[in-house]
Amino acid sequence: MRMKIIFGFVILGLIQPAAIALASDEVINVHYHDRPPYAVSTPSGMVSGLTASPVVKAFSQAGVQVAWIQTPSNRQLRLVQGNSANDCVLGWFKNAEREQFARFSQPIYRDKPQRVIALESNRRVTKGTSLSALLRDQSLKLLVKSGYSYGPVVDQLLVKLKPQTTVVTGDNLSMLRMLNAGRVDYFFAAVEEIDYLIGINDFARADYQFLPFVELAQGTNRHLMCSRRVSDALLDRFNAHLPQY
Repeated sequence: MRMKIIFGFVILGLIQPAAIALASDEVINVHYHDRPPYAVSTPSGMVSGLTASPVVKAFSQAGVQVAWIQTPSNRQLRLVQGNSANDCVLGWFKNAEREQFARFSQPIYRDKPQRVIALESNRRVTKGTSLSALLRDQSLKLLVKSGYSYGPVVDQLLVKLKPQTTVVTGDNLSMLRMLNAGRVDYFFAAVEEIDYLIGINDFARADYQFLPFVELAQGTNRHLMCSRRVSDALLDRFNAHLPQY
């Protein structure tokens, strides 16, 4: 998949393309993929959203020049692990495994509490159970995205309890369609993302269960995750202009 690159300065919460030539060591590559409402690009080359806009603003205020690059999520992870350039990826969760090869900014956004998303008609997934009991139920099929973290609490439970799992590389809209087709029973998602997807598609919110669990009571912070080539000093400059979570 071809990567789309936008070189420019960041202004007023949007990317504004600029005809500039910059040395590679002066530019931070921020890799992202369109994922409403977190990051949305337009044909004019602008990028904004719940995670994109705070990053745009902070880099602008820190005086850092940025190349915004549309990159598939699995390739984003490989670029940070490869540590061959000043690469950062937008809106990733922080966990112990990733801290072994990456540097993390302060939080750029805090999700609303995650929910288990299931069809309202699926009575096998109910509010009367615990999250651990749900994950132990091998008659139910959990949908997860390859290479993704669902936050430390869920990640640890998935390793410990080993639910029956279907792993995909598609986006959350594809995952929602798999749920609608009855191919899986449930998946984890932030409410703001699923609400957005339901709102722009021909889906009815009443057709879904949004199941809260005690373990998911607090939203998970999203960060800018960067290769080790990006210095702590630069991240400190960036962090100084972020909102506090």
